Amino acid sequence: MSALTEYSSPLIYESEYGGYTDDFNIFCGTVTKGEALDIACGTGRITTKLAEIGLKCTGIDSSDPMLKLAQEKAKHHGFDITYLNLDMRNFNLNKKFDLITMAGNSFQALLTEKDQFDCLSSIASHMHEKSLFIMNTRNTTSDEMRTTEKFEHWHDFIDDKNQLVKVYGMQVFDPKTNIVKYTTKRSWQSFETLTEIELKFTNLMDLSKILKQSGLEILETYGNLMKAPFDSLNSKDIILICKRTL
Repeated sequence: MSALTEYSSPLIYESEYGGYTDDFNIFCGTVTKGEALDIACGTGRITTKLAEIGLKCTGIDSSDPMLKLAQEKAKHHGFDITYLNLDMRNFNLNKKFDLITMAGNSFQALLTEKDQFDCLSSIASHMHEKSLFIMNTRNTTSDEMRTTEKFEHWHDFIDDKNQLVKVYGMQVFDPKTNIVKYTTKRSWQSFETLTEIELKFTNLMDLSKILKQSGLEILETYGNLMKAPFDSLNSKDIILICKRTL
């Protein structure tokens, strides 16, 4: 069985992750008016919530199927949200936003320092002096930075056809690049699928450096979604609120 990309099926993605709300207090509770841009917006989980609050939203992603579902959700809720197929490493919308978000650990999809710099520089160019950029990524102390020999059970979910799906994962960690390659197996009663994705882990020191080089400055740092203080040795997450410096 050949593996698909992790984002090849938006309906499955939406069933598995669309109901997640634990990060709303971070990404959707800081700026409550103005215009917002969501990077790697996927099926519109964050943009939909921001629009509900009252912000005028734009979302960018490189997956047409994900964007199509996001548009359908916006129409269903009666929200006027702009969705665009753009590469987050290099985009220009010729405008500034009051809030820019990058949720779901999407930053980890940037696999090289150049990709990280290009993305953050593009983000900085869309910010004015009072704009905020909010992002999250997994800390390098995460127990996910390891290689597993076999599939492990991760979780279950109910799909769009009300079928139980069991999710298993296996991963390979490259210590030279800090990149983990995940293979995910989703098992229904009568069939299963395999998907693959690579994610890069970056520590706070390196992240701070590349943010500065990109024209951004960290204002607040947290170690989890409840805004606990960041602990470089024990925090599983890095959550940052940044402003533009250039």
